[in-house]
Amino acid sequence: MEGKFNGKIQVTEILNIKAKAIIHGEVICGKLSVEPGAEFSASCVMKPYTKSLPQDQPKPEEKNQ
Repeated sequence: MEGKFNGKIQVTEILNIKAKAIIHGEVICGKLSVEPGAEFSASCVMKPYTKSLPQDQPKPEEKNQ
């Protein structure tokens, strides 16, 4: 990301912040990369990307012995 941003950013994978970027606000991302020189003044939560399974997927049956 380059330029100025003020607000909430949500990225499921990697957020790359370039040296000339100015970021203020809230960041939620999988991974964060900030180049030296960037202005980064934000709260940050890093959550690993997880692929969700469909809710109606049948559960495996237990084997009776």
